[in-house]
Amino acid sequence: MLLTGHETTANALSWGMWLLAEAPEVAAKAADEVRGVCPAGPIGFAELAELPYLRATVKEVLRLYPPVWLLARRAVEDDVIEGFHVPAGRVVFFAPWLLHRDERHWPDPETLDPMRFVDESVMKARPTAAYLPFSSGARKCIGDRFAEAEIAVVLGHVLRDWTLARKAGHDPGHRASVALGPLDGVPVHVRPRA
Repeated sequence: MLLTGHETTANALSWGMWLLAEAPEVAAKAADEVRGVCPAGPIGFAELAELPYLRATVKEVLRLYPPVWLLARRAVEDDVIEGFHVPAGRVVFFAPWLLHRDERHWPDPETLDPMRFVDESVMKARPTAAYLPFSSGARKCIGDRFAEAEIAVVLGHVLRDWTLARKAGHDPGHRASVALGPLDGVPVHVRPRA
């Protein structure tokens, strides 16, 4: 469990910094929120409750780069999914990576837009199963809330004090094993935030 939580969280943080380095307006808005709530010192669980935009940014990072990009379930009984017959006992694979990029539920799906997770009316209009960064149901990751908090704390500290910029011309690629990680690292330049 510790290894799984370590790798998935590290990948999410890497992708988060990569995405935020390309979206300075999102990074600045999250940084301003953090500085307003916690201008110095550690960010804890109490402070996270007061940082809705930062938490939404984490959710948006996890939408674009879910910790586990491909999931499998065994059909317990015959079913029909989107017109395809699935016999009992058959293993069905589904990809949160693709689901999170479905334009029916995510307009402009490749864009980092934390507001998708701030506006309550937009969130309620979206089917619950359109967002599965940690799976769902009985097989949902037991560490999902801890992972989101851990990612928010680290990103909050980084964004509060630093600006991020991507290394020009670098493409990290994708290493798709159990967890979705960068194939060739995600180098970013960090500079003290003015």
